[in-house]
Amino acid sequence: ILFVHAGLDPLKPVEEQGDHFWWSSQPFEAMAQPYLPFQKVIRGYDPAHRGLKMNCITATIDAGCGFGGGLACALFEGHGTLQDVIEI
Repeated sequence: ILFVHAGLDPLKPVEEQGDHFWWSSQPFEAMAQPYLPFQKVIRGYDPAHRGLKMNCITATIDAGCGFGGGLACALFEGHGTLQDVIEI
């Protein structure tokens, strides 16, 4: 599992991501293949604050805390399976 702030550039290796971890939300949303060697990439910031959004290779956890929404937390198992979600 790779945890990032807002996204990444799936065409660049980890060492070359730089600010992409902080601001590359559009490439993250368009990911269609796993970002190897990671099976899942999880981010905590979505510019649209759409809450919990998951597929088999990405997960977004952002219920809008600090922007009028709630706080969302998620627990993942080591291989990326969602085990629990808490929203306040």
